Amino acid sequence: MNTPGKLEPLPLQRALLFFLVPAVLFRIVLYNGTGLLLAYGASQAAAVILAFLIPSLLLLLTAVIAMRLDGYALSWSVFRERFRFRHVSWRAWLWIAGGAIFALVGEQLLAFSARILVVIPLFTPPPYLSFLNPAFHQATASFLGVPLLGNWAFLAIFTSLIVVQVAAEECWWRGYIFPRQELLYGKWTWLVHGLLWAIFHFIFYPWAVLVDLFFCITLAFITQCTKNTWVSFCIHLIYNGITSIFLLLVVLGRIH
Repeated sequence: MNTPGKLEPLPLQRALLFFLVPAVLFRIVLYNGTGLLLAYGASQAAAVILAFLIPSLLLLLTAVIAMRLDGYALSWSVFRERFRFRHVSWRAWLWIAGGAIFALVGEQLLAFSARILVVIPLFTPPPYLSFLNPAFHQATASFLGVPLLGNWAFLAIFTSLIVVQVAAEECWWRGYIFPRQELLYGKWTWLVHGLLWAIFHFIFYPWAVLVDLFFCITLAFITQCTKNTWVSFCIHLIYNGITSIFLLLVVLGRIH
């Protein structure tokens, strides 16, 4: 075990392991686990939610365990300081607003690439994950086989899933890993971290490689500038939460 409370540099070989193992886990659970649950009679919504929830909870638990193994005490104050959940100043809110807008605009500008790449057989998600396929026309009345109009319960469950997933990723990537990489790469940490995080996404979202690369490097750069995980958490939550905003409008009957 390291000296209690001491932050150690993270070598590239170990960083690759820390990025690739979760990527493979997400890939197996999302692709194989979802199909298995459907084969045993689970609904599409239940299968997909569990497929995202289980690896996310494991990732969050791993971050806490890794922090403890590094010699840090298990308390909220220590967790907050080690994972850099710091006060959000007005400058931080400007980073959040500007970063979210920049990321979302970039996603729209690069969306065409995902529609082109997804037709490659090796990149195409299976039919039961068609909601991830950018070339697939999504019906607005339902999502994952669940009717949406007035369905506040499903909206709450799906939005909670997004919050848990983003929290898990931010605690592991920006909270635990990023500060350790900074000790090794200094001002270039954002580039190394962003590329590794893009590889993580490529394992299970290969068709979105350019979109994810843009977002991953953008968020890593903002993390380097702000050194505040709340900033990356908020930007990440807004970026992933666009789906919940769309679902909200359908639930309200504003979109038919």
